Amino acid sequence: INITSPHGTQTTLLTEREQDRSPDGFRNWPFMSVHTWGENPKGLWTIKIMDNTGNQDNGGILENFHLVLHGTAEAPRYIQAGPRVYDENYNTVQNERSVR
Repeated sequence: INITSPHGTQTTLLTEREQDRSPDGFRNWPFMSVHTWGENPKGLWTIKIMDNTGNQDNGGILENFHLVLHGTAEAPRYIQAGPRVYDENYNTVQNERSVR
């Protein structure tokens, strides 16, 4: 199961489960991701469901789907000036003397 945000971010919610022999499926199961944090959620979201097993006896039915988005009305202050820069210095630790 893959979902694509309006900005084109592709997220895999579920991959093939080779050892799963249960006929019950995922009833009322919440799939979650943080891949789209920071994106504006307005627009067309797409969901793609693929059965790559080739086993005709291993089908399924999507009975219900809904998308729940969590966020803020305004962009958080730390990203209002633009995206964060993750460079070679991002995770460096500085002691007090080197900062002064």
